[in-house]
Amino acid sequence: MEAAVRFCKKEARDGQLEIVSVGSRDGSVERMVNAAYRQRYPTSSDLNFVLVDPDPRFDGLVGFDYMDDLIEKHPTIVGNCVLYVI
Repeated sequence: MEAAVRFCKKEARDGQLEIVSVGSRDGSVERMVNAAYRQRYPTSSDLNFVLVDPDPRFDGLVGFDYMDDLIEKHPTIVGNCVLYVI
């Protein structure tokens, strides 16, 4: 977990960039990373995860089924995010 927290701190520029999590399932891992991040860096803002997973079991729990859907709706995310593949 500490490696994920350090990755997010460095690569997401302390929460300034969105973190696109591909294969996020229900987002439980991302919630754990965010909780560990808040504990490690209490004065930092929360990390902003965008959840992507096509599995119909997670409809309503993720923001997008596919990366293409995300890019179509938010084209400025290209080049302005961190990719987090689980």
